[in-house]
This record gives sequence, structure tokens and C-alpha cells, in this order.
Amino acid sequence: VKVSVAAKGTATVGDSITLGIDAAADVTTSATVSGTFPMYGKALTIAGISVGELFVAAKTSPANATILSGSTEQEIASWDFTASSSEGVYVKKIVVTHTGSASTDDLSNIKLKYAGEQFGSTVASLTSQNTATFDLSGAPFELLSGATKQIYAYADIASGISTSRTAIFEISAVTDVVSYGANSGGSIEAAASDTAAFTKQTGQTMTIGQGTFTVNIDSAYNPAAQNYVKGTSDRLFSAFKFSAGS
Repeated sequence: VKVSVAAKGTATVGDSITLGIDAAADVTTSATVSGTFPMYGKALTIAGISVGELFVAAKTSPANATILSGSTEQEIASWDFTASSSEGVYVKKIVVTHTGSASTDDLSNIKLKYAGEQFGSTVASLTSQNTATFDLSGAPFELLSGATKQIYAYADIASGISTSRTAIFEISAVTDVVSYGANSGGSIEAAASDTAAFTKQTGQTMTIGQGTFTVNIDSAYNPAAQNYVKGTSDRLFSAFKFSAGS
């Protein structure tokens, strides 16, 4: 039996935890249960090591927007990562999940940036579970004690998308962020705040749209009605303006 010891909770340092099976009736099986009950494992004591805290919160920037099919390096979500004042934090893994209506083929080359600089490797494509995992164990993302850093996610958008689809990225679960104390070396479980447990942190909605192409008469160059002499060449008959919109 394995358990996780929460960084936040009501347990007191020095408390002992003992797990076991109290009676044969506590085991559900089609076979006959034999053994000497009750049976318990060894008492395990909660140690007094003090670790820091990491708070993760989605930002409203970038705001809801339309991004064009065929565009690259589009900013799609951002989160604040904040280390508590007790110690710095090393972030060793971040998993982002896509929850929008766009398919896994619509988004590619997902990457993370801080202050305009990429960290971690580019994830070429989403998994079948719509996730992108950034393994930072080789070069952890560092936060000094009390510091906040805003992390941005970017992606390329497939070309040829002719229907409206959405790209929405979030950090879904507490297990999607793996971090350790810079001084203590202890595992740190991400939280929403000093008093609140982690809940999913969802970015804004990016709608994948199509660009526009407009054709108009170019009044600045289009000639007025007039007569042209028969046999002359290189005469301007019409002028058109072609405009590509966002």
C-alpha cells in the first residue's frame, strides 16, 4: 500500500500512521480468507522537514482572441508560478491539457516561454489524451523564494481549417506540476494559494478563424471614363486593390 503525504493538512509532526486489515471480513473475494487478524504494518512517523510552497494560477492574458489557421507561434495561454517566501522552487515537469474543440492535428509545436525565451523542449504534437508534457528534469525551471514568473504557452495552428474551432489550454491536476524545494529538496505539491488547494487552471479561449481576402477598385489609379486612340499600347483600363485581412 502506497500513500502520498500532503504538504498541506492537519497532520502534526511526530504523529504516527499505521495501516492494516482489521478482520477477514474486510477482504472481499470469492476465495476463503485465511490469516491472523488484525494485521498491521509498521508505524510510520510524519517527519518535521519544512518545505516551501508553489502557487499556480491561470492568467487572463492573453485574452480571448481569434488566431488564424496556418499561423505559427501563437500565444495561447499563460500561468503565474509563485514560490513562497520560505524557499526557492525547482519545477521539473509541467503537463498542459487542451480542452477546446480543435483536434490534436490542429495544434503542433507546443512550447513554453518565460520573458520571451523558450525553456524546455518543443512538443511536436499533442497525445491522444490532448496533453503536452514538458520534462524539465535536465534543466529545472527555477523560482527564487518569493518570486513570481509568468509562463506562456505557444502553438502552431494547422492550415486549411475552414470551420470555427477553439484552442483552450489548462493545467488540469495537481500532479501535472512536479516541483522540489531548492533548499530542502522535498517534494512540493502545487496549490492555488497559501490557504487553498490546487484546482484546474484554465487559460482563455482562442478561436481558430480564417483570414479575409478583399478585392476592390483602386480609386487612386483607376482611370476615369475617356477615349483611347486606336492603335496605341500600354493603356490603363482598370486598377484593382487586393487586401489580406486578419
